[in-house]
Amino acid sequence: NKMHCTEQLVKALENKEINSCDGGHLTTEDVKVLPISKDSNLIICNKCFEKEMRYRKGQEKQYGSENFEFPKWEDLKIYETS
Repeated sequence: NKMHCTEQLVKALENKEINSCDGGHLTTEDVKVLPISKDSNLIICNKCFEKEMRYRKGQEKQYGSENFEFPKWEDLKIYETS
């Protein structure tokens, strides 16, 4: 039932059981803060974090730049909503 699913989604959002990932989707897993500059962050899930690390490695390889950081998922802080 569509209405039941909508009600469940609203309840989950209210209970903070669903997080929004900057990768463009909702998730029930933790999202973490990934710094991308001195004053900007991405709030992302583990899957999107892995994609970002692959992208950075590709950019580093292609351009020979050492400007990319490669933090470990475990070291990132969990994003806490207020």
